[in-house]
Amino acid sequence: MADHFIRLNDVSGEVSVLLSVASGARGDYRFKLWNDRGRDPEPRGDGRFDGRTEYPPLALGAAAKLRGRTLTWTLRFAATAGSDDAEYRASVRVVKDGDSTLHAIEYSGPLDDLKEVADLVHFEPA
Repeated sequence: MADHFIRLNDVSGEVSVLLSVASGARGDYRFKLWNDRGRDPEPRGDGRFDGRTEYPPLALGAAAKLRGRTLTWTLRFAATAGSDDAEYRASVRVVKDGDSTLHAIEYSGPLDDLKEVADLVHFEPA
């Protein structure tokens, strides 16, 4: 798992997460927001991949209240029975005010059976 940092120089506005997956993906996702001591996780969104490629934004809240907090996520992909050469593809974007990208990461690779991707981003004080 790689860790990533977002420096919040401008603490105005609202921050959210955008999730995109490859067409036909099967599996599930879970996002949690942890306090500035790395405790008390708050669920920010979870569900199953249902054939969509874009999922509704997951609100994290005001940028000013994210300093020192950590967002974690787990994406699990399952291969379809009988599918050879299957791949998984996904991207997670942390955005401010709906369009200004603060952080973006993409995942992809072969999918033999089951693949789990876990990652995080830490919101650093300016």
